[in-house]
Amino acid sequence: MKSALILIAACTLTGAAIAAPPSSRPIDDVPATQPADPQAKHEGNRLPQVDRLSRQLDQLKLTDEQKQKISPLLDKMQQNLESVNADAAIPAAEKKDKMSEAIKVSLQAIKEQLTPEQVTQLKSLRQNGDEPGGKAKKGGKKNG
Repeated sequence: MKSALILIAACTLTGAAIAAPPSSRPIDDVPATQPADPQAKHEGNRLPQVDRLSRQLDQLKLTDEQKQKISPLLDKMQQNLESVNADAAIPAAEKKDKMSEAIKVSLQAIKEQLTPEQVTQLKSLRQNGDEPGGKAKKGGKKNG
């Protein structure tokens, strides 16, 4: 009698598991893994350097006017970095230097649209290891 009840319970549980509906989460909703390529595009197809700078700028509480002026500068930075990165004729070490220079030029143009307080705040964000174009050096300081 006891073994019959166990058999019935096992069959009931097995049947319930088979008849249960699949997960309500659609397959398309599964998050994609991050690409392994460090130059892979991020938010809105942006390169990581541009994406990082954009996130930093978001912390500065820009006015609508500043956002309108800075957006094309970020787009130009993106284009310049993509251009350098795509040029197979440039050796890797030279690419790094050219990309750093493109970032420096873009940052200067962006800083011209910021208030002195925002420039100071951006500099602080960059010195704390979240600088476009590279990782923080040991000790958390960046050159530049």
